[in-house]
Amino acid sequence: MKTAGRPGLPALALLASMIVSFLASAAAPTPLYASYAGAWHFSSLTTTIVFGTYTVAVLAALLMLGRTSDRSWGRAMWRGLRS
Repeated sequence: MKTAGRPGLPALALLASMIVSFLASAAAPTPLYASYAGAWHFSSLTTTIVFGTYTVAVLAALLMLGRTSDRSWGRAMWRGLRS
């Protein structure tokens, strides 16, 4: 018998895989910066600025769109995982 309010192992595995997928996809462009720097003759400073801009853009998108996703589909997803 499950304790009320505690997700089961499949739900935790699903959430863990989602977190790993999101983190991996957020870091996916990072190895390309060295290739871009070589192809387009970027200096180290330019590559650093590009990386910093990407990081700030991802953070801003997460902060602005996080609440929107909670309203639209996040709560329904959590309800489904609890069942």
